[in-house]
Amino acid sequence: MIYIVYLACFLISFIMQFFVMKYANKNRLYDMPGERKVHDRPIPRLGGIGIFIAFTAGFFFFGFSMQRNFMLIYAGALVLFFMNVFDDVVKGGINNKIKFLVQIILASILFYFGIKITVFLSSRVVSYIITLLWIVGITNSFNLLDNMNGLSSGIAMISLFFLSILMFTQGDLQLTKFALVLLFSIGGFFVLNFPNAKIFMGDAGSNVIGFVIACIAVSGQYVAVSRLTRLPVIAPILILSVPIYDTFSVMIIRKIKGYSIFRADTNHISHRLTRMGLSHKNSVLIIFLVGIISGLSGFILKDLYLYSALVVLGQIILFYILLTVLIYAGKKEED
Repeated sequence: MIYIVYLACFLISFIMQFFVMKYANKNRLYDMPGERKVHDRPIPRLGGIGIFIAFTAGFFFFGFSMQRNFMLIYAGALVLFFMNVFDDVVKGGINNKIKFLVQIILASILFYFGIKITVFLSSRVVSYIITLLWIVGITNSFNLLDNMNGLSSGIAMISLFFLSILMFTQGDLQLTKFALVLLFSIGGFFVLNFPNAKIFMGDAGSNVIGFVIACIAVSGQYVAVSRLTRLPVIAPILILSVPIYDTFSVMIIRKIKGYSIFRADTNHISHRLTRMGLSHKNSVLIIFLVGIISGLSGFILKDLYLYSALVVLGQIILFYILLTVLIYAGKKEED
């Protein structure tokens, strides 16, 4: 029965995309081609609506609304959803400062009600700062990663897969189901977005996905079944290392060039790979592979003793250093 619900989430999301495309085409709600865009024709940009409707169906079917923490996460996602649908639909949208303020408020509310990162910290202030940076950072990282067909949604599904099996091994079946509901809801959109996009998910999709994934990661108990004492708490960082790496690398490049860190550009990892001669599709597939490698590393941390875990961490760090050297040794963007 439970598998039928996941399939239903996939199908609801998939079917809703066609209604959304019809509405977007009728009202000319497109993501237009441009200098920083990889598509050469107008594409409907409201796919996040279909994802959220499917996610909502699974959320209420499993009775998550009866559990306070899940309801708080859903309420926060609902606020972000409506704010970003407005931003996707209305010309000019919403000021980024307002978006950040709303995200900070939502993260603060979650912290107040106990959805927070402790990492064995005794300081409530430090815990608040880390929780705030994590939720707001991951929320926006998936938005920034949404720059090629299937990239953000694909990495989201890979991350949710590893988070879900990690929660399952911890015995947290509710959090496992919660993650899988979102995973399959994204899947119904993904098949229409990659490799040839018929629809984009827009900010209403990427921001909500990032927010929910960040909250899922915060809610896990990573040392419950570990042979180690503390190291597995960084498992979410490894599982989500692709959006984290992409966000930090882009911010560093913009800072070096003297640009605002909020300025849109084509210095994301996906753009760098295409400038090395790879096709858009192959660039995305390589990033998927990176996500799988780092996700596997995060997942196995709980099963390793200290020295073995440190070796795995060292390998991942060296892997990203190698990736950085390769992509920045390629053809650079002309200023």
